[in-house]
Amino acid sequence: MTLRLTGLLFLFATKVFSQDTIDFQLSAYREIADCRTISLNAADRLAGALENNTTDLYDPILNSWIKSCGISECTQRLDEQ
Repeated sequence: MTLRLTGLLFLFATKVFSQDTIDFQLSAYREIADCRTISLNAADRLAGALENNTTDLYDPILNSWIKSCGISECTQRLDEQ
């Protein structure tokens, strides 16, 4: 009886801890792109493009930003030109 109970507890503990480890590994190595990060990067790239007078990059950066995060007030104001 003790051997069966020990085996059952071992299997239960292995199952419980293995699920936690897998979830942690997936979330630890996956980069999640949120709109705040995308917006900051796009704004930095737009500012750099305007400082370097490379206006041909302006529309592709803005379109990529809109495609990733959707239309916002900021993208609408930048698109009005």
